[in-house]
Amino acid sequence: MKKSQKIILIISIVILSIVAVFFVINKNVFAAKKNYNTHEKKLEKLIISDYSIDQSYTNLVNTCKDYMKEYKKSIDEKNMLNINKIDKSLEEKEKSLEKYDESIITDLSNDLNDLQNTKSLYPYETKKIDDVESKVNNLIKSGDYNSAYKKCSSILFSFRKISDLSNFGNLQYDFSEFPKVKLYLDSTKLEEILGYSINGTKFKIIEKIGDNYEEVKINEFGTTSQDGRVNIDLLADVSASMNPYFNDVKTATTNFVQNVDMTKNKVGLMSFGDSANRIYGFTNDQNAILNGINSLQLQNMTCLYDALSISLSNINTQSGAKCIVAFTDGYDTKSYYNYNSVLDLAKSYNIPIYLIGIGELSPEYEEILTNISEVTNAYYRNINESNIQQEMSQIYGDISKRQNTLYYIDYTDKNKNKSEKRELYLEYNDGNTIIRNKIKDTVEIPNNELYKDGKKAAVASFIRESNIKYFESMNKRDISFVKDFYDESESGQKLLLEAQSNLNKYTKENTTLEFFNYSINKVEIVNNNTYKVSYSQEYKNSSPNREPIYYHASATDTVIEKNGRFYITEFDGPEPQKLDSAKFKLND
Repeated sequence: MKKSQKIILIISIVILSIVAVFFVINKNVFAAKKNYNTHEKKLEKLIISDYSIDQSYTNLVNTCKDYMKEYKKSIDEKNMLNINKIDKSLEEKEKSLEKYDESIITDLSNDLNDLQNTKSLYPYETKKIDDVESKVNNLIKSGDYNSAYKKCSSILFSFRKISDLSNFGNLQYDFSEFPKVKLYLDSTKLEEILGYSINGTKFKIIEKIGDNYEEVKINEFGTTSQDGRVNIDLLADVSASMNPYFNDVKTATTNFVQNVDMTKNKVGLMSFGDSANRIYGFTNDQNAILNGINSLQLQNMTCLYDALSISLSNINTQSGAKCIVAFTDGYDTKSYYNYNSVLDLAKSYNIPIYLIGIGELSPEYEEILTNISEVTNAYYRNINESNIQQEMSQIYGDISKRQNTLYYIDYTDKNKNKSEKRELYLEYNDGNTIIRNKIKDTVEIPNNELYKDGKKAAVASFIRESNIKYFESMNKRDISFVKDFYDESESGQKLLLEAQSNLNKYTKENTTLEFFNYSINKVEIVNNNTYKVSYSQEYKNSSPNREPIYYHASATDTVIEKNGRFYITEFDGPEPQKLDSAKFKLND
């Protein structure tokens, strides 16, 4: 081989070697860059960015960051020896970080468990924790401790703000424009808890849809002074003992009605004495209510519990906010309903019941009236016989102010099935405090169509009262309790004879009846003075010689209006059906 060829060959080998070395170095640098990116992504998941409590953890994080800077510098300098050394060191620090992270997340999970044990959480909150814990476990499996920590600490931080006074007080709801719903609450109660004015944008409504809890969109919020539509039912005691101060009470009640803005609000009027009577359904007609107050006549007995029960059922179907105001001067002496049944009904409807005691009442009876009022977030007041007009006017003024400062929240129900029961929660979260309330275990939407017509409400109340008095007649073995519900016509007297026959039967068998569940299903206007009312009820039939028997009965009564009064002329219904007693729990 010639000398020149040898030189060329040597030069070629050198060049190829240089190129080979260049490619090897660049290949290693490329691999190092790839490893650098892998470390960078891994550290993003491992380094808990919001965690700075522990100095040892901070030192470990800073060491990792210093290694990454040195790693990048070594790549720029193509210092493979240093790169390999840093790579191994980083792997060791990442393992240490992972163990540290596991310990931090475990502590957080324990804190979350402790929180569940120390605070009474609602099902939607427990579900939220379960969902977060599931997501945290998945994030840990993927090595993303940073996101796991953020999720876990966020819910822990949030739930620590839950107030122990997590109660908005009384809550009412209006389903008259379903699926739009209005929820009413006493803003003063909430502001007492917070210590400052509420912000309507901080409310949330959570509804159970299937197995999930979903946030419901709030359309509007404000106060009843802006919205209007407050319903007030006035219940007047017309027992004989009211005689000394009856005119003063009527004057104070008249003044109250005269000051109600009837362009927005509605007032109803009932009296209770020997029986509970609906004088006027809910109306904007101020003169009608004033005439009704003026026409009140004294009777003998007192049936406050019956009046409250009928009023609650009537007012519950009205659109807007609601409250009941009743005044009385003594014990309930004639109601079919008892204290416990009224208390349970009051709790169920969440409608404020303001009770005014006149004169000197026994401490025991004042406690009963106080309990009924307070369970509905209202109050009982006793007024002096010598200053009735002034004191009643002050109470009426306070009630009016309370009802016109209620807070309302308008939302659209996600569940379009009107007949299905709801599970709803209201939450107020302004970043400082979380206050929440279960709106109700199950919210049932009432049949608002039933009472939109004032006559329908009056007929429904009449039939309800007739059933109450029928049971009272059977138990007291006295047919006079039901005589006034039938006229002198052949059909009316036939029904009265059937009632007498049943009374004779129950007397012979020593039977007592206890009716504990009642609902009106439909009121139909047949013509100007004739109505058909369909209803159902459950009752217990007891006798000393046997176990109680439980029945479900449904019927349709035909009612006529004659000379300003209602009378039952026909009764149509199948034989009552026996029920499983275990299904029902009666109020003693």
